Amino acid sequence: MSSARPHFKLQYQTKVIFLHHLRHLLRECTYLPDPAARIYHHNHILDRFRDYRPRAGQTEFWPDRKWIHDEQHQVQCLRKCRKRTSLLYRANGGETAALTKVLHETYGRIGKRRHELLKPYIQPDIPKDPEDLQRSKGMTDSPILDLPEAVKLLGRTQPKQHNATSHQHIAKFDKYTKPVLPETNIWGRAMPRKRIRNAKRRTYNELIDRLLPPLPQDEWDRLRCLAAGDSTFPKVPLRRARSPSLPELPTVEHGHNISRRFMQRLWGSVFLMCPTMSYDAVKSKWQIAWGKIKDVRPMQFDASDKLRYLFDPLELEESDRLEEDNRDSWPEHCSQGELGAADTGS
Repeated sequence: MSSARPHFKLQYQTKVIFLHHLRHLLRECTYLPDPAARIYHHNHILDRFRDYRPRAGQTEFWPDRKWIHDEQHQVQCLRKCRKRTSLLYRANGGETAALTKVLHETYGRIGKRRHELLKPYIQPDIPKDPEDLQRSKGMTDSPILDLPEAVKLLGRTQPKQHNATSHQHIAKFDKYTKPVLPETNIWGRAMPRKRIRNAKRRTYNELIDRLLPPLPQDEWDRLRCLAAGDSTFPKVPLRRARSPSLPELPTVEHGHNISRRFMQRLWGSVFLMCPTMSYDAVKSKWQIAWGKIKDVRPMQFDASDKLRYLFDPLELEESDRLEEDNRDSWPEHCSQGELGAADTGS
């Protein structure tokens, strides 16, 4: 008996609407001020649309593939397209909240990429000693979480990063190293195994939802250079003239001028939430390095110049013009500073 179901056939006009949304989304991706954000969101949007595209000659959708169920689901998909277009447009307009969310998704602080970056570090450690392997099998019913060493290191060092979002803040990591339930219940009987497994699963999922995954070393170095101003500021693409036949875009109420100073602040806030990890085979332990404030140098600004700009705005415009002309003379490659890795034993 076939488990497939006939899919909801989209009308030709509806397909054209989805195609227009796809073109709007890809167009907004080209205007993002971060080069990595342009590539990530461009690929992410294409993957999302391709998941719903039926194969050639396919008349049925199988459960392992996404498909539009009915008209209500179609309306929800169109609403998601409009919301994502609004988010990218507001981010390109310099709205801090929207651009911060775009950067968090790009560097894996939230969203799909966060789970992809965290997946290699949450794999259980395989004991090399047969006795340890037999002992680990007996801990399945233990009320204590059996966490990998990489997860323990991330959990112990993450509470020091005070700029993490509220739902990702770990106040006390000791909570996840203690028994999740007492040994006996209120009647003095042994705690049921099923209840122990459910409590461990909830506690483990809560911890995983709060962890900030490490970035690859090359990407972490590049983000550090952008936050510290040691690399060339990527040029923001100019927006092309929009056809009057296209629908109106949402207004940006709290937009900022996307300058080097503005982007450096945002890159710095994201960099402080990004660690990088590597395994030292000689010492048989993980090493971790979090982004530090000393690596994000504040831009120098003379107070006397600030007062002078208040009385002579023309000098401020001339200074901005000279800064734009000097962008081409900035170093092409950022300096490789010390990572300041904090070695923590298992």
